[in-house]
Amino acid sequence: MADDDDLLGRFSITSPCPMSFNDMQGDDKVRFCSQCSKNVHNLSNMSKAEAAELVRKSDGKICAFIRRDERGK
Repeated sequence: MADDDDLLGRFSITSPCPMSFNDMQGDDKVRFCSQCSKNVHNLSNMSKAEAAELVRKSDGKICAFIRRDERGK
């Protein structure tokens, strides 16, 4: 959906966490950061629709890991 592409294209991490996502406990979609005691959602391992819905529901206040390709997608 174009709206999902637009929303996810504008999504950015404003305060990157110093913890490695790979060192956190959890699964491919969500892991727990023991430093900040928050769930970190891996938007890269979700469908566009899943990721966009999560961002919409969070009102932009979400801890997330995201991997972008060389074009920024």
